[in-house]
Order: sequence, then C-alpha cells, then structure tokens
Amino acid sequence: MVYCDPPYKGTTNKYYARKFDYDAFTEWVEANKEKYDIYISEYKENFAQWPSNYEIVWEKESCQQMAKRKKTTEVLIHAR
Repeated sequence: MVYCDPPYKGTTNKYYARKFDYDAFTEWVEANKEKYDIYISEYKENFAQWPSNYEIVWEKESCQQMAKRKKTTEVLIHAR
C-alpha cells in the first residue's frame, strides 16, 4: 500500500520550493496502480480532476484556513 499526500490542487504553500507537477504525479500513479494499492489525499472539490476510475473511500469536513474558518472536505482517493 502507498499513501500519497501531495499538495492539494489549487493551493499554495510557502514550504514548497517549486511547483508540484500533478501531471507527472498522475502518470506515476497510473503506471503503478496495478503494482500497489495507491491512496491519495485531496480536497473533494478537486476530485473531478482525477481519472474517472478513481474512487473516494473516506471523507471528512475540515477547515482549510483556520484563521478564516474556510470549510472544505478532505477525501482519501483510491486509484483503481
């Protein structure tokens, strides 16, 4: 089993020195999903950007920006 926690799509973070390559990451997941059980953390509003054969296996409402109380739903996606 592989758990992946890339930066959520559409977010910025001062801790990342460079932009995360989602296309390369998705290609890696697609190339390896038959070898490994791959799970990816993401926001629910970004789920539609993942391949259609992936599925949400867990979700929980949370605050994206605590100071602003912006609510979102975090999901765990299984690459099928």
